[in-house]
Amino acid sequence: MNQKQTESLGSTSVDPFDFAKPEWEVSRKSMKMDSLVVRHDIETPDEVEIPPGTHHFLLLQLSHGERQVTRIGDCKHEGSFGVGELFLQPANHSGFYSWKTTDEAAMFVLKPDFLYRIAEESECLNPDKIELLLIACHRDPKIEHIARCFIEEMQTEGLGGKLYSETLAVQLAIHLLRNYCTSQPRFRKPTGGLSPKKLQAAIDYVQANLDVNIRLDDLAKVTKTSSSHFCRMFKRATGLTSSQYIMQQRIELGKKLLRKEELPIVEVAFMSGFCSQSAFTKVFKKHTGVTPKTYQQRL
Repeated sequence: MNQKQTESLGSTSVDPFDFAKPEWEVSRKSMKMDSLVVRHDIETPDEVEIPPGTHHFLLLQLSHGERQVTRIGDCKHEGSFGVGELFLQPANHSGFYSWKTTDEAAMFVLKPDFLYRIAEESECLNPDKIELLLIACHRDPKIEHIARCFIEEMQTEGLGGKLYSETLAVQLAIHLLRNYCTSQPRFRKPTGGLSPKKLQAAIDYVQANLDVNIRLDDLAKVTKTSSSHFCRMFKRATGLTSSQYIMQQRIELGKKLLRKEELPIVEVAFMSGFCSQSAFTKVFKKHTGVTPKTYQQRL
């Protein structure tokens, strides 16, 4: 591994996945956020050694394979692996990966500061004591579900928007804190939820900004809560995640605009917060069972 490849794992200015060799890749898609990089890869047989870095590295297998060797610190797995098996290499630990089949995998690189922030927001009493486990082969349906949601976002070019991806990132962080720490973090018991006033503030903000990209931090600031607390409390209050609620409201706005015959569908799409007419059509049909054009013709 060259100097650039080694340094990339500890740098925020370059892709944390620069250690990959181009000849491995059959295909690759990636998504980058402030504190998390997600990548979906199909790679040919090879091996790689990842030196200790400043980021946490999580690999989730999405295909069955044979004759694999994985070493993460003192943990080792050798033999076959199945769909949904995960490997967790915490920051400051080295890892070695060797595989003999063409594999499909989801990869996550997280900043430790992200876990620390989510721990603080979740009322963790000892956020400075958080240390992740070394995992050399483990099955976790929750992480597999989150990974597949991220992959769907990549394949649909971020159709769910930044809020949806940020919510998935928070879900992943909370799940890691609850289940993959060397010692169980201690959390204060949650008290209260979103007051009617704060819930209405969030709803008003959404209604006023349906045509732009709403971020999780925006809603947290409006309600004067943390992002992780807002995610939990909004769903408790409405039965929907904030991203589900926003998509629902965008579709309702789209229906209202489609009733105005002078508006072309592409304009309705942009006014409803979608990046393109095709994205609007796909989501609209999923929610209503018909395309926007068919809906408009039936009016």
